[in-house]
Parts: sequence; C-alpha cells; structure tokens
Amino acid sequence: MNVLPSSLADTIDPAKAQRGPAKAELLMFDNSQLRTNGMLTATVKHPKTQKTLILEFYIATQHQQPILGIDACLAFNLLAVIDENICSIQSTTTSAEPTKQLTAGKILELYPEIFNGIGTLSGEIHLDIDQSVRPVQMPVRRVAEAMKETIRLELQKLCNDNVIAPMDEPSTWISALLPVAKPNKGVRICLDPKPLNRALLRSHYPMQTLDDVLPKLTRAKAFSTFDAKHGFWHLKLDEASSKLTTFETPFGRFRWLRCPMGISPAPELFTAKMQEALSGLSGIACIADDILVYGSGDTVQQALIDHDKNVHALLQRCRDKGIKLNPDKIQLNRPVTRYMGHELTSAGLQADRRKMEAILNMPAPSDKPGVLRLLGMTGFLARFCPNYSETTAPLRELLQRDVEFKWLDDIHGTAFNKLKSMLTSGTVLPFYDVTKPVVIQCDASQAGLGAAIIQNGRPLEYASRALTPVERDAYAQIEKELLAIVFAMERFHTYVYAKSDVTVETDHKPLLAINKKALASAPTRLQRMLLRLQKYNYELIYRPGSQMVIADTLSRAYLPQAKPNEFSEEIASLTGVNQLDELSLVASQSTIDVLLTAAADDEQYKQLKGQIAVGWPDSAENLPPALKPFYTFVDELSTSGGLVFKGPCVVVPVGA
Repeated sequence: MNVLPSSLADTIDPAKAQRGPAKAELLMFDNSQLRTNGMLTATVKHPKTQKTLILEFYIATQHQQPILGIDACLAFNLLAVIDENICSIQSTTTSAEPTKQLTAGKILELYPEIFNGIGTLSGEIHLDIDQSVRPVQMPVRRVAEAMKETIRLELQKLCNDNVIAPMDEPSTWISALLPVAKPNKGVRICLDPKPLNRALLRSHYPMQTLDDVLPKLTRAKAFSTFDAKHGFWHLKLDEASSKLTTFETPFGRFRWLRCPMGISPAPELFTAKMQEALSGLSGIACIADDILVYGSGDTVQQALIDHDKNVHALLQRCRDKGIKLNPDKIQLNRPVTRYMGHELTSAGLQADRRKMEAILNMPAPSDKPGVLRLLGMTGFLARFCPNYSETTAPLRELLQRDVEFKWLDDIHGTAFNKLKSMLTSGTVLPFYDVTKPVVIQCDASQAGLGAAIIQNGRPLEYASRALTPVERDAYAQIEKELLAIVFAMERFHTYVYAKSDVTVETDHKPLLAINKKALASAPTRLQRMLLRLQKYNYELIYRPGSQMVIADTLSRAYLPQAKPNEFSEEIASLTGVNQLDELSLVASQSTIDVLLTAAADDEQYKQLKGQIAVGWPDSAENLPPALKPFYTFVDELSTSGGLVFKGPCVVVPVGA
C-alpha cells in the first residue's frame, strides 16, 4: 500500500498523475484505521539510481509522511526478500464482522463450478474449407524417447477430458504433432496447422472494440475484469470439422473435439459465440476472452451496488451457458482498471502509463553511436514534439568530429530527460483505432529486445526487455530476431489479436523465408516460436535497420530487468541437448563422437558456427567464399551441442 498525504498530493504534476475517483476508504494502518480520499497515479524517481516507476497512491487525510508499499520497495531495491526463509502460513477466520463488499474469495465460494474444468458453449461450430486447395497429409514426426511416455499420458488426459479423440477412419487432412516441453517437465500438445490454414475460410464476424464500449461508461465508477479459461476449448467442433483437425502421433492419429489454438477462423468463431452467450446483460462488455464488468451510478455507493449486481448476473450467466473463468486473472472492484491497452476511470479514458515505461527508464547514451540512435528515433517523432531542435541541440553537439564525447548531467542529462518527457507526453501517444492497419517494428540486439506498435505513422506503445543469460549467450541471431517478434506480438496482444491488417517489420531477411516454410524445416527453438505466433494473422516484411529507428534504439537501450514468462523460460530451456538426443535415435554414440571431433578440426565448420551466432548479411556477396554455398538455406541452420543442424538434420563436417 502506497500512502501519500493530501498536502503532497496537490503538488504532483498533473501531467504525471491522474486522480482516481474521490472515494473515501478506511484502510488498516498501524493497527488503526487510515482514512483516504481517493487514489492517484504518479511517477516516482529514485534519487540515486534515477530509476523511474509509475505507482498508485492512496491519498491520506490524517497522515504526514509519504509511505511506499512493499511492492514499490522491492522494485526500487530498497529491501530484499529471501524466499527460502519464508515459512508457509495459513489464514484463519476472525470474529470481525464480515464486509458486505464483494470479494474474489466470496465469488469462488458462491460459484466454484465456474472456475473448474473445461467450458462448453452451446452448439457446434463448422469449419469451411476451400475445395480448390489440395489436402496435405503430414508424416509423423520423431520425438525423443525420454518424452514419449509424457506425451502418451498427456494425450490420454486430453481424451479423458473430451478435448481430443482417437481417429480410426481415413483422413483427408493430417497435421503434425508438435509437443512443447514445459519447465515443470510436463508437455503441451499442439499441432502444426499451417497447411490447413491455407485452406480454411475465415469467418467475417464484426469484432467489438473499445470504441463500442466507451459510450456505455459515462456514469461508471467501479470496474472488474474476468478472463475466459481455455478460451477456444469452449467451442465444440462438428464431426466434419473435427476430422479436418486430425494430427499424427507415435501413438496413432487423433482429432480435436474442441477448437484447437492456431487455426485461422478460431478468433471470429469464439467472439461470435461469446457475444451470443452474454447478450442481454447490463454492465457487461466482452472483447475476445476479456470480460469487463462496470457499475454505474450518480454516487460511488450506487455504482458499487450496480457493480455487484452485474457481477452476480455475469457469473450466473456463465454458470447457465457453460463458460469457465480463470480464477488467477480476476481483477475485482477497481476504481481504475486497465482494459485493452488503456485505463478506465470514472473521469474517463486515459493512456496506460506502462506503455511509456521503456522510454521513461531508457538509460542515457554512453557513446556517439548511442546518441545517433537516440536522435534517429526521436527524429521519427519530431513533428509531435514542440521545440525539438532546441531541446536536442546539446545532444547534437556531441556528434561533432572535433568534440570528445563527454556526458554532462547538467547539460546533456537535462536535455535527455526533457526529450524523454516530450516523447511520453499525451500528445505523442494517440489512442488505438481498430479500423486502421497496424505496423509493428521489432528488433534484437546482442543483449536486448525492442518493439513499437505504430498506427498512422505514430507510435501507440513502446516495449523493451533485456535478454536472459541463456538467450544472450546461446541463441543464434535469427533466434533472437524471431524472439523479438514473439515478444512484440504477445506484448501488443490486445491490439493485434484477431486483426487481419497487421504488418510486422524486421531487419533480418532470413526470417522471411523461414516464416513461409513448414514448421518441420525450422530448428527446434524456432519451431516453438513459430507455433506461438500461429494465433496471429500478420504479414512479415523486410525493412533495413536504418529505417527502423524506434525498435533499434529500444533494443540497445533496453529495460535492465529481464522478466521471462513461462514461455520464454520454456524456450530458453531448449538447449542443444534436445537435438543431440534426437540424433542419438538414428546414430550411435561413437558416430556422434566422430562428428564432434571432425567439427572441432574443420575450419569451414568453425566459420559456419560463428556466422550463425552473429547473423547473416543481406547478400551472399558479403560472405567468405567458404560460406556462400550455405546462403540459400540460412534460415534453417542452427547450432546445437557443437554441431550445426539444418532443421532436424545434422550438417556433416569434412573428415567425418
């Protein structure tokens, strides 16, 4: 809990803070009640490290000193928590009088069945196929012996849950199994539907947007958000459509009884079913699998009563219609909530300040190339920044040939901070327009990822992160570049999901070729990343790095904290051992030893591994003669355990 005295609240810069609704609350503080008059969002900077965070504060009427809560203290490294020294505790009931306010615990108690199992919406969906497209039967893929039993058990579990079923009849379409290893030693069953997607016809259902929701929020003062659990699995496939999703495994063929992730018509079909199931409810809005509940009224108390009534109506409808919700993603009864990339408040819509975190925390340049990158990015936005030339004049002086680079905080630091403030002002970041095309720039440097989403030539949001040690040291450059695309698409999910006019720009040409090929031809890590991207519809195009100034700058001036999610940890865990295990299925250990010895003595092989690590040039003419024969399939090359692989096949060194 962050607390700010009312006397200091009035001194916050209005451009950097937005007040929440003036709702009086009683909070427990030092065994006493702390009376508050509402909340505000403010930018806080550490005086020594200069780290900047955007925090929410309660405004206290009877407290004299500002107080940072535990989360803020941990983020600023003001204290540390040693997890292994923390004992588990169990909550006990008290004799205190229960509150009438609706809580997440109360919801789980009243509607337990909504948060368990797999949801089922009424009816069945049908997948239309373009009969002019030739059917594809993909062969069964080898899997590591160590994973076979885990895959068999997961297939059996999905059969027991009626998500998939064995397929004994002849199949016109057969997709390939792609098991994805989880960090907890489990496995996720996926399929490669890329050939099937070429034949599936898209549904053209009008997707609801934030602009459709905003007119209904005129008197809203309380908000909650819910998330549909296993979204696409709510949809049952009819028999003909189920047969189209047949996939081959070492244990036979199976077909999906529920709509699998990755098939192209799924977003529109799911949206149509959800809109139908929730139609008629007041105070409810649903975009994709994100459900918003709001309470309206002339006073906060009236809005809370309306909000709780709407929540109960939603949960009852979910119970009646077979919709399952994710208990871990409940955001209940918030005066300010983040929804579809914006913040909803009783005062209206405002930009989510997390969008600008990558710019606010951008480190200062440390050399002349860093200044050039910074000015290249800001020049792209110059027409939105008042007094741009005057502000950047001290920085441009550092680029003169006869001037030694020397960063002065009182001159260059002041100009740099003012420039960041201009870039993150409300006049630079416009609101998202779902009716217009979207461009995503993404780039990977040796140690960081950078991305920006752009519409009408103006950036909507910036993002960057550091690479983890495994990503930085073990990934080839093509893997880092594709990881940047995955990072960008998932970071900007609310903007690009179920949208067809999305263009992704990359400065790494080999990605264009691998993006068009079947997953089987891609190296192991790239397979997982390409599978993750299949739920998005986008066009990948090449753009020289000199024209991608925003993403290039952010990837080099990235946020220092690398916070990998479950997927990035899963990808990072895919070291070279996996492909060597697969190689051991068809080659003896003595043969593998001969390959490794020959690879260590082959100079061309050493050159090839080094080139894969740093990335390939735009033209074969810029390569050493020994590497030119490999240029036609550079997108399929990866290194693993000292050997080079072309997809699943090993490149044999001279002398082996």
